[in-house]
Amino acid sequence: AAKSVAGSLRGTVYERYYGIGEELLAVEGGCGERKFGTLAKFLAPGPDTNVSVAANGKHIEGCMILTTHNVLPILQIAKKSGATYSHDTIATDIISRMDAIHRLPPNPSRLRAFAHALRNLLVHFTFLETPTQRSILSTHIAGLKAKTDPNSVKLTAIYEHMLCAVDGGEVDKEYRVTGWQYKTPIWWGA
Repeated sequence: AAKSVAGSLRGTVYERYYGIGEELLAVEGGCGERKFGTLAKFLAPGPDTNVSVAANGKHIEGCMILTTHNVLPILQIAKKSGATYSHDTIATDIISRMDAIHRLPPNPSRLRAFAHALRNLLVHFTFLETPTQRSILSTHIAGLKAKTDPNSVKLTAIYEHMLCAVDGGEVDKEYRVTGWQYKTPIWWGA
């Protein structure tokens, strides 16, 4: 699955956000000496333990990042069959869902739900032009900056890092949203 989407992710905000350029090249080339599991473990931050629920979750999260959780292949097949989507409307709806999840007290299920929503947002962004991506995020950031509550401040930071990826920059690993965390991440909660 990762190999089938690797070429489609090249040069996208998804690739820049997760910092997976080298990993996509390895997947496209059949991984060579690097095993797919090693690539997946690289993507999700946390202590590198061999056997634990956290280590397994980290590995699974890395696999979901490399495969886009199979969302991109489904959308590509639908597009080939003539289906059309309003990716900008879907992206705006996903952002609303992310905001609602983020305002709840943190727990592992909510962290994963938030990370999955963000991954879906980035997949839908691959179908949009850069100015549209920038517009969606900039509009939302402006609305959040008008608020002063701690959740809005943390959400602003998340979306600003996404905007950095939209504009071709790298995202600070501390702000890279993944669903398996070994501690409450700095981007979550008040």
